[in-house]
Amino acid sequence: MKISVSLAAVAVVIAMSGAAGCASSGATAGESTASTSQKTSSRDKVTSEEILSVPGSTAYDLVYKLRPDWLRSRGTATMVGGSQNGGTLVYLDGVKMGGLDALRTINSRGINGIEWVPGNKAAMILSDVGSAAIVGAIVLTSR
Repeated sequence: MKISVSLAAVAVVIAMSGAAGCASSGATAGESTASTSQKTSSRDKVTSEEILSVPGSTAYDLVYKLRPDWLRSRGTATMVGGSQNGGTLVYLDGVKMGGLDALRTINSRGINGIEWVPGNKAAMILSDVGSAAIVGAIVLTSR
């Protein structure tokens, strides 16, 4: 009897400490603290904090140091229309800049955030994707 009462008390303490942790972080019971922060980095996003922490003079330098996989082929290109070339497009504030070489022409000090958008999603949400198949797009936002 004493053992089952002690286990029940431990379970209550654990449950309460978990609820208190969510309450103190501002997260709801089903949310983690990381998901409530808009500045949290991920595999597909580079935050302004990350950008400021890495030396580099161009957007290419930043991507190369922070998300080098974005510069490599990421599998099969998405067919948007005509031919299949498997390229990656670069956008700055919604304007198509070109392919990966365009990253070398953009000053890193003017960049606030960077995001990877897979080819199938890029074709739906970005302008000027065209009819070529793409692997994805690197979308830059300026300060």
